[in-house]
Amino acid sequence: MGRRARIAMAVLAWSLAMTLAPIAEAEDRSEPIRLEYRADAGCPTEAEFVARVRARTASARFVGPGEAARTFVVDVRVGPQASGRVTVTDGAQTELTRRLNANTCREVADGLGLMVALAIDPLAQPALALSSPLDSAPVQSAPPSSTETINAPDTGGSPVIETSAAPSSASANAESTPAPRPGSTLSSITSSTPRNPHFATRVPGTVFLGADLGVTTGVTPRDLVAGSAIVGWRPPSGSAMHPILRAAFLRTETGALRVPWGAAAFTWTVGRVDACALLSPGSRVQGGACARIEAGILDATGSGVTIGQTAHSPWIAAGPVGHIEWVFLGSLFLELAGGPTVRAFPTQFVFRQGPTSLTAFTVPMVGLDAEIGLAVHFL
Repeated sequence: MGRRARIAMAVLAWSLAMTLAPIAEAEDRSEPIRLEYRADAGCPTEAEFVARVRARTASARFVGPGEAARTFVVDVRVGPQASGRVTVTDGAQTELTRRLNANTCREVADGLGLMVALAIDPLAQPALALSSPLDSAPVQSAPPSSTETINAPDTGGSPVIETSAAPSSASANAESTPAPRPGSTLSSITSSTPRNPHFATRVPGTVFLGADLGVTTGVTPRDLVAGSAIVGWRPPSGSAMHPILRAAFLRTETGALRVPWGAAAFTWTVGRVDACALLSPGSRVQGGACARIEAGILDATGSGVTIGQTAHSPWIAAGPVGHIEWVFLGSLFLELAGGPTVRAFPTQFVFRQGPTSLTAFTVPMVGLDAEIGLAVHFL
C-alpha cells in the first residue's frame, strides 16, 4: 500500500473512531425516571405501559425509590368515557399535568405512553404498532405548570383530538407555546400514518445526495484516493431492517507511474451500486451490510519504451461492504463504508516490442474499498 493510501486509511480510521466515540456515549445516555402507575381493572398493566414507553424511546431508564429522578404519576380510569392523567414532578415541584379522554382505557394508555416518551425524549417515535388516539393529529403542548385536557371523541373513524389549556399563572399569552426543552416539557405531538421513525423525526424525504472521499487498492500500481458523487434512495419502512439503494460515480487519473520496463499512466472510470440493509431504523446511528457491484473501464497508456501503447480493459467487480450512517444535523448525515471487492477479469497490461511481451502491471483479483462522505436527504 502506497504512502498516500496509508495516510488516507489512517484519516478514515481516525474519523471513524472520533465519530463513534461520542455517538456511543450519547446513545448510552438515558434519563432515570420513577413511574407511579395506577389503572382500573381491565386497563393495561404497569408492565404493558412501560413497554409502550420503551417502544418509542430508549432514553428512559426506570428506577426505584433510591435514585434521584423525575417522577411520572400516571392514572388510567374506565367509565362512560375512559380518561387518564400524567403528572410530572421533580422533587417538590410539579412541572406539568396532562389529561386525556378517549373511548377505551387502552387508547388512553397509548396516548399517555406517548406523552411520557416525549417528555423524556423530544425525538421519541410518535408512531407505534399499537392503536393510539394520538397517532392521527397534532397536539400543541402547553407551557410548564399548566394543565391540558385532550378529548378523543368517537367520529366513526380516526379520533379527532381537541385541546384546550386551562388558565395558568405561568402562561402570559395563551397563543404562544414555548419550544420544548429536552427532559423538561412535553413537545408537540405530530404524526400521521405509522412509518419509519428515521423519516418521521430526522429525515424529511427518501432521496439523498452527497459526496465521498475514498481509497481503493489494487486498481493501479499505486493505491487510489478519489472523490465520488453519490445519489441514493430509501423506501419508507417500519421494519427493524432498513433497505437503501446507493449509487456513486468516480473517475481518477494517476499520471505517469514507474512500472517494469518503462512507465504507464492509468485512468479509472467506474460506477458503483450498493444495495444495503441497515439495522436500528429509529436511531441516529445505523449500521448494516451492503452488496456492491462496480462497472466501468480501466485505461493504461505506456511510455518510456520504443513504442508506447494504450490499452483499454473493462472493469467489473463485486463484494460485501460494511456501512454506517450517523444523522447529526437535521437531514445531514455522515457515512462510512468499506470492504473487499473481487474483480471479474484478471487484467494484465503489457508492453509489446516486436515479438516480445513485457508485463507492466497485473490487476489483482481482490482489492479493498473504503469511503467517508457527507450526504443530505431531500423530499
